[in-house]
Amino acid sequence: MAASSDADGEAVVTAVGAEGDAVERASPAPRKKSSTSPPRARSKPKAKAASAAPPENGSKNNNKKVVVIGGGWSGFGACLHLSRTKGVDVVLLDAAASPGTGLMKSKGGRDVEPGTRGFWYDYPNINALTDALGISPFTDYLTSGFWEKDATSAKLITEAPVFSAERLKLPTIIGQYFSTAPRFYNLPLADRISLIPFLKDWLLFNKDDDTFETYDLMTSREMFRRSGLSVNAMNKFISPTLAVGLFAPPEDLSAAVVLELLDFYALRTTASFDVRWSKGPIAKSIFGPLVAKIESNGGKIQGSSFVSRVETKDDGTVELEVLVGSKDKAKKQVVKADAVVFATSIKGMKSIVASSPALGSRPEFARINSLRSIDAIATKLWFEGSIPTRFPANVVIGDDVGRLGMSAHTYFAIPGGDDDEEGPGEDVTAISSDFYGSTALLPYSDEEIVDIALDSITKCDRAFKDAKLVDTAVLRFPGAVTHFSPGSHKNRPSQRTSHPSLFIAGDYVKGRLNGALGLSQERAYVSGLHAANLVLTERLGLGDGAKAEILETADDELHVKVARELAVGLDARRIRD
Repeated sequence: MAASSDADGEAVVTAVGAEGDAVERASPAPRKKSSTSPPRARSKPKAKAASAAPPENGSKNNNKKVVVIGGGWSGFGACLHLSRTKGVDVVLLDAAASPGTGLMKSKGGRDVEPGTRGFWYDYPNINALTDALGISPFTDYLTSGFWEKDATSAKLITEAPVFSAERLKLPTIIGQYFSTAPRFYNLPLADRISLIPFLKDWLLFNKDDDTFETYDLMTSREMFRRSGLSVNAMNKFISPTLAVGLFAPPEDLSAAVVLELLDFYALRTTASFDVRWSKGPIAKSIFGPLVAKIESNGGKIQGSSFVSRVETKDDGTVELEVLVGSKDKAKKQVVKADAVVFATSIKGMKSIVASSPALGSRPEFARINSLRSIDAIATKLWFEGSIPTRFPANVVIGDDVGRLGMSAHTYFAIPGGDDDEEGPGEDVTAISSDFYGSTALLPYSDEEIVDIALDSITKCDRAFKDAKLVDTAVLRFPGAVTHFSPGSHKNRPSQRTSHPSLFIAGDYVKGRLNGALGLSQERAYVSGLHAANLVLTERLGLGDGAKAEILETADDELHVKVARELAVGLDARRIRD
């Protein structure tokens, strides 16, 4: 379902850094062997020589001062590691009043967290984080359903099983085929067979930088059409999959990033597509304990703080102009830092760059203005009584959704997911429904958006048809999610910048990281850890021992490695001939 992009520090992202030599995109580095449980291998990114002398003094107590801008997964990842590093004072600035831990309100006054966040099987660093915090915030891995609706009803196209729970453990590709074959109810065999040829593109797309750039310039629809994918398979399976993975239709997505997404979430191992969910709001179940840990380490989280200007000084330090407080009563604060990590959304970065000539004059920051974002709407509906759903997670396609420019939308009923949002003893069923690429839907009234969500819910789960709706929430987030459009790779920044004190974290940065690709909370979080490592080693001059440990995701399985080598060799021969 929706992979959670959280480079942004904004509230709406559902289910998302560069590697050691992130100045240029590298071909995939070796990864650890895959297994049937979440991997725990270790990665030690190479350090790069510092490009400027370490600062002499960053704060009154002679500690070095680092500012992190943005309170999402990437910002908290950077802040967490910096807060536990001796000799470093770190402060995280975020426009939200309560960064990470704030909840919004429904019309009836219920707490609501926008967006439904999936946590995939291969999230080793987030798994390690929750273990270290001593929390168990996740459900079991759960199934999901893909639906097609019309004017009167809905039919199930397919369901995604829990692959890691299958008794027969088979290699990737083979395992997915045998597990899903009996679960495709309305996609004929011929259409499923038409999916096979694109695997050649998957094997070749990242063989070198030039090939990756070629695929990045291509739309994913063009790639799939070229491979022979049937129209039916495109409309009923690929399009809805991309709608909930990258939040845009195939014709508006980079083929390279789509292949990265499918590699990480579906093809690298048989269990890659397995997903579990947060039991209750992430603000309480994960970010609450995480913020408490940062603060107990000595880090500072400062909300209601909008960075209005960034200036770089001749001595390598950075000066930030920050507006603190509500818009009508904001007070100006000047914050000086030895290093800054930008961990905001693309929308947030554009705002900072526009008001900061010191950034706008640097090509990597100027190019961010060419990147695009996706509008999102998150809704939540409360029904009277306990009402079961066939699947906890659902993807819905239909003509009405298509007319609004969206390939699909989602709805969720996560077991235990609303324990912290309901009043004591309240007997209600809460359903979240999210809309991405929802630009055409933004002007609609709350009631009209609720009706669209209800239409899908009641057609797919008939038990809701006569259910009493007792409360709703409709939350709009223009430009909230990274858009990986064709040709966008050249404009995406690396984590290092041309200034020795400025670093960038988030799902949109270049680089392989730990192998987490596409939009994902794992990728965003790891980009924050890696940004902290760059600050400590390259700016502050500390040794490799100061680095956060970053765990690798699963490696390609042996038969995939062999297939890649064969495909690359055959492609090289084709080019020579």
